[in-house]
Amino acid sequence: MPPTTQTETDPTLPTATERKPMKLSLVFLFGFLASLAVIGSLIWFFAAYETGDLWPFGYNPRINQDTWFEVIRNAVTTAAALGVGITLFFSYRRQQTAEQNQRVAEQNQRVAALAQLTAAKAQRTAADALELSNKQHALDQDRRKDAVTAELRTRYAQTAEQLGSSHLPVRLAGVYSLAALADDWADIGNEDERQVCVDLLCAYFRSEQPGEDAAVKRELADATLQVIKERLGTATQDRKFWGSSRIRLHEAGQLPSLAHITLERGGELSIRGASVDRPTYWRHIELNGGLLNVSGLRLEKFSFGIRGARVAGGMFGVSVLESETNSDGNKRVPTILVRNLTLDGGEVRIYAPGCRVTFNDCVFKRGSLTINTMSRAKPGGDRVAFGDCLFETDVLAGPDPKRFGNVGTTPGLTTSTLVVGEDCRFENGASVLVSASIEDQR
Repeated sequence: MPPTTQTETDPTLPTATERKPMKLSLVFLFGFLASLAVIGSLIWFFAAYETGDLWPFGYNPRINQDTWFEVIRNAVTTAAALGVGITLFFSYRRQQTAEQNQRVAEQNQRVAALAQLTAAKAQRTAADALELSNKQHALDQDRRKDAVTAELRTRYAQTAEQLGSSHLPVRLAGVYSLAALADDWADIGNEDERQVCVDLLCAYFRSEQPGEDAAVKRELADATLQVIKERLGTATQDRKFWGSSRIRLHEAGQLPSLAHITLERGGELSIRGASVDRPTYWRHIELNGGLLNVSGLRLEKFSFGIRGARVAGGMFGVSVLESETNSDGNKRVPTILVRNLTLDGGEVRIYAPGCRVTFNDCVFKRGSLTINTMSRAKPGGDRVAFGDCLFETDVLAGPDPKRFGNVGTTPGLTTSTLVVGEDCRFENGASVLVSASIEDQR
């Protein structure tokens, strides 16, 4: 590689082809000397013409004073005429150069305008090509989406055939395939089709084939509940989140145990006609605008517990059927235990006639809490109790239930007996609840 010169590294220095402008003093000196040379040459020329000798200064007889004056005057006049002519020539040349430069500038402007027009056309061409590419890309996406949609619809038909099979393994495979199909619909952003799959899954949960063995039905119901509960928890790579879908399970049999589920706005989990045949607990329930409703719950012997729930919007409701009487005449008192509940918006509604409802370690920040445990058919035996609870505002609200024999300072409580522990705290002006009973009021 050749060495780099100083002019290559420093563009401010003149290159080899550049010439420094002459100083003004030298220009004046050279001009003055050139003028003297021209005038001297003209004097020699006119003197030689007068004498007819090439060396007129030594001519004999010598030229008289008048002749020399005439020679000098002619020489100066001729030099002036030459100067004027040269000046006119250079002025003409300067004018020609200026006009040429103007024509070149105009031509450069035309070239620049043409280049700009060409660039604009190229830009428009590139924009058109980009738009065409985007349209082609969108068309390809639509085609791929149509292909995926057609494939998913084919899978839906195949899954429906699996669900109608007479073989249990095939039907179980249909349950899992239907849940996966709902996830795939969600992957392409089609929530309506996912809801169709969820509705079919719920309908299949409620269906019962003639002569079907109870164990088979239980296994299918357990598989359906399992895929639903998994998708109400944290989403993974293999399964999506269904917390914004409508899930309605009717004639649910044994009330399923739920843990770590979340319902967002628009989401619904409705369980109807379930029974509690063994102690059942729900843990870590999160409502962020969703609806969790248990209706027609048959709660006769065992307790139903809720531990670690947070209601920050939406509604959590429990509706219990009237308990029956044992053959020996002893009345069963169903129990609902609520522990570590945080009400931070939304509503909690509990309708449990003849039941005992207990709240422990709960925080009531804002929202609405409505509890009704009284039974007009079988009065007495029901109770609502609060232990180690914090009330930051008056969350107990609802229609005035005095016709049922309201107990407490708020119409949101309808019970025969209210028990408020001394460890309960009431802040920010929340109304203090006082233990009371119907007998005390009488």
